[in-house]
Amino acid sequence: MSDAPSPALHLDAVVIRAATAAAATAHAPRDLPNLARFLMDVVAQESGRAYRLVDGLQLAVAVAERLVLLGEEGCGKTTLARACARLVPIHAGAITVAGVDIDAAGLKRRLHVRRMLHVIFDDPEHGFDPRRTIERGLLDAAQALDLTGGDLAATVRAVAAKARFPVDALREPAGALAAGLRARAALARALVSAPAAIVIDEPAARLDPLERALLLEALGGLARNGGDDAPPPAVLTLTQRPDVARALAQRVGVLYLGALVELGGPDLLDDPRHPYTRALLEAAPRRSRPTTARAIAGELPNISERPAGCPFHPRCPDAVARCASEKPPLVGAGRAVACHVVNGT
Repeated sequence: MSDAPSPALHLDAVVIRAATAAAATAHAPRDLPNLARFLMDVVAQESGRAYRLVDGLQLAVAVAERLVLLGEEGCGKTTLARACARLVPIHAGAITVAGVDIDAAGLKRRLHVRRMLHVIFDDPEHGFDPRRTIERGLLDAAQALDLTGGDLAATVRAVAAKARFPVDALREPAGALAAGLRARAALARALVSAPAAIVIDEPAARLDPLERALLLEALGGLARNGGDDAPPPAVLTLTQRPDVARALAQRVGVLYLGALVELGGPDLLDDPRHPYTRALLEAAPRRSRPTTARAIAGELPNISERPAGCPFHPRCPDAVARCASEKPPLVGAGRAVACHVVNGT
């Protein structure tokens, strides 16, 4: 029996599928009555096929760890965030937080999951009533999670400080605040229950450089600012921006078509081994080479046209014949890579 501590957040061979309508009945005629169009759409979905958006993702995020999943738009990041929030079903595998399956039955276990795992999407302004103050929104969040012990007003001030949210703005209506302040307010709300893990989707979306830096500083500082009676939360960040990964990550995973292709420490960002990781980082401009960014060849495949074998092989400059027929496993100690060429398999 292992003495290793349980991860704060564990994704165990997670598979998430999407139903796609069959081609012949994908779109009901627009001039049909609403009920008829609805029925045709249902039939189309049932007669179509299910495709994998997240493909057997295996990942453990340790207590207080900051792990970043990096990948281009369409690789499954937001789908994964929605699954963590129980907005889409998991078709195989499991997601557990603090040792509890997020799909656990029973009111007490589900309340425990809601307290222990919080998801922040890239549109945090939609999480607050624009007419009510941020302070009221944070108090409502605490009450919704049945947090009745202690001084809730003091808790609100404490989580605001951890999120780098100015205390004097707590009495402002949410609708009057800029996007950066609302993003930090969303982080404060996630911290109200001293969660075991936070999943945040595109934290830099729609933020100017100063606000982005303040939010990333707050996220990076969480490990140093845990609750009095709880360890700091694990933070799983989902992003397409290498600069966000550089600012936050203690570990970096690279996601392509819903599967990990590379996993390692922050040095992965300077020494990529998988061809997709290399291409993704070369496509992002940096101060040291602002004019030499190169686009990745080809387009991300549609989920209904997922390639056989290695999913990246149609776009890969290093692909060999085996890549087209056999999916490579993610292997390696310290740095894990899913590539036949890199691993010499």
